[in-house]
Amino acid sequence: MKAVRFKQHWQQYNAGETASFAADIADALVRAGVADDDAAGVEVPALSVTAAPVATPAPRRRRTT
Repeated sequence: MKAVRFKQHWQQYNAGETASFAADIADALVRAGVADDDAAGVEVPALSVTAAPVATPAPRRRRTT
């Protein structure tokens, strides 16, 4: 993972924000001029996604006629 600082808006990132990407993607962003790699040493917290338990709905009862 490699951290970059964005110089301009790109996808959901705004100028000045720092994000971490796989090295090949980060290098491509720097080559394209969208981001700087001067964010070295900046710790970007990893996203930890935890899903809340979802209750299973009770089965519907069939009408009897």
